[in-house]
Amino acid sequence: MRDYKLFILRFFLIAALSLAGLLCFNYSLDPNNRYQFHVSESDLRLLAEVPGHALVVPSNYDDRIFLKRFIRVVSRPETVAMGGSRIMNLENPTGQSALQLNFLNAGVTAGTIKDYVAIWQILKQSKKIPKTIFLCVDPQALSRAVQNALWLSLNDDYQAFFKTNDSGRYYLASLTSQIKDLLSLQTTLASISQIGKKKVRPELLLTVQCNRLTPVRTASFALLYPAAYEEKDPADVEAMARAHGDGEVKAFKLWNRHDLEYLGQLKMLIENMKKEGVQVVLVLMPYHPLSLQSIKQDAVALNSLIFFREQLSKISRECAVAYYDGFGDTEKGLFLNRDFSDGVHLKKDSNHIFFDRISQAVRYSTAQSDVSTKERG
Repeated sequence: MRDYKLFILRFFLIAALSLAGLLCFNYSLDPNNRYQFHVSESDLRLLAEVPGHALVVPSNYDDRIFLKRFIRVVSRPETVAMGGSRIMNLENPTGQSALQLNFLNAGVTAGTIKDYVAIWQILKQSKKIPKTIFLCVDPQALSRAVQNALWLSLNDDYQAFFKTNDSGRYYLASLTSQIKDLLSLQTTLASISQIGKKKVRPELLLTVQCNRLTPVRTASFALLYPAAYEEKDPADVEAMARAHGDGEVKAFKLWNRHDLEYLGQLKMLIENMKKEGVQVVLVLMPYHPLSLQSIKQDAVALNSLIFFREQLSKISRECAVAYYDGFGDTEKGLFLNRDFSDGVHLKKDSNHIFFDRISQAVRYSTAQSDVSTKERG
């Protein structure tokens, strides 16, 4: 009996030491750039304030914490685009675009409504409230079935918006997420593959020195992808569009139309922005034609898509904000295969054209509203 207890004790001790060793190994190599990623405040200020600079960044890192630090050092923006990865390549357009030169791209990877709430809270607390916010949503942002834990990096700011005190619960969730990441097979394999290789480190360069081989951040915090990402073979883009379409079908089929919590949070967020004097433009980001076609071929997914679009339209009416449905642009044939880098992400130039179109529609809508108000008066 004693030998059996000693065996169990040794087994658990070896297991604990092995797990601790794996944690330290993956933490030190940090293949996902969640723990060792660092950019100095001086570099952030140079990026934001001195024209002609760009920041080379790894392909994966916690862009939420990075954005939070960037917001604190930049001057108050006139215009902010808030959303997920589909807007991240939108930088300061030139010419007559309504996105002014003093522009902040607040897009984050796989963004959800909880991210948008937290980022808005950061803008308020930093006294960086803009005049206009393009609030760019997609289905994943508001569906509980496809939420993620990335927002936990900003959980304090999310709680501050709702004036709640669930710090213990969210801290535990964040810690659990980090431990799962450090112990995962995927992270371990990535760490092993990184041994002996040179790791991409954040580096501030002049824009002319950038080679388009690695992602870079611009002065507006826009993410410019490597040339290979935006210049794929058209056949590859079509294949990715079909694959994304299949994935979106599954997501829409899981949509619970009776669960309106996140749609409610979107409405609360818009109302809070308006209370601070912000002009809000609600934008539904478009899909590749083939991705949208896949959704419409499935009856359940199509019904969820219709419900989602109706809810966004309803929220825009109730909150009295402009609403632009990017799906409508796809349906009208305004987007083609060449405009996308995959099934859901517009290329940089196409994204700028899209937002110019939104800006023109908003200006026209505002002008018509002003005329109607004067006529009633």
